[in-house]
Amino acid sequence: MRKKHYTRQRVQQQRKAKRRYPFDENTMMCELFKPEYFKRLDELTNQLRPYLANDMKTLRREKGLFLSEEGKKKIKRTWFYALIALTIASGEQGESPLRVAKSIFFRYLVSNDHSNITLSESTLKASVNKAFND
Repeated sequence: MRKKHYTRQRVQQQRKAKRRYPFDENTMMCELFKPEYFKRLDELTNQLRPYLANDMKTLRREKGLFLSEEGKKKIKRTWFYALIALTIASGEQGESPLRVAKSIFFRYLVSNDHSNITLSESTLKASVNKAFND
C-alpha cells in the first residue's frame, strides 16, 4: 500500500515538473511561437544581430537566445526588454503569439540551456512588463 502512494506522488511530481518546464535542452525558440508569428522572431533576430553570438543565423532555428560576450556588455538593457515585450505582445485579435504561457517563455529565456542572460525569471518578467507599460 505504501509503495502505491509513493508511486502516485512521484508521477504527480513529474507531471507538475513537466507543466512548469515543458521544454528540454533541444527545444527551439520557434516551438514556443505560433507559426503565423515567426516573422516576429525574424525581426528580433535582425534587431539583435550585432549582439548575438557569431554562429547564430536566425532565432527561429536556434535553441535559445545567446549574446556574444561583447554584445552582453554593449546591449542597452531597456531596449532589449522592449524588444522582447514587442515580440511577445498580443496580436491584432488580442491573441498571444506564444504557444505557451508568458511565464514559461520567461523561464525558457533564463534557463542556462537556452540563454546566457544572467537574470532571474522574476527580474526578466518585471523588466519586460515595465518596458511594455512605458
